[in-house]
Amino acid sequence: MVYRKTFDTYERLREWQHLNDLIEERAAGQIPCRQAPDLYFPELGDGMAASIAKMAKKACLSCDVINECRTYAIKHKEEYGIWGGTTYTDRKEIWSKKK
Repeated sequence: MVYRKTFDTYERLREWQHLNDLIEERAAGQIPCRQAPDLYFPELGDGMAASIAKMAKKACLSCDVINECRTYAIKHKEEYGIWGGTTYTDRKEIWSKKK
């Protein structure tokens, strides 16, 4: 699967670049999503998607930028992928509590 990131605002692009800079500063080779990016965007029709998402969430726990990543995904309402140890379903629950 190819996931291509698009940005609807300059602010979002700037924050995405900041997150990537943090990843590079904190040893990108040790950031789980950089080691196995497909794990973080499982195919929704795949019967293994839930298991893959669970593995990705667990791997996020060892990441140096988990908090920044989760904050970015929540703030920008990321609909796809595992971000900061959260799935889209997890983030929807967080968004609904903020209303």
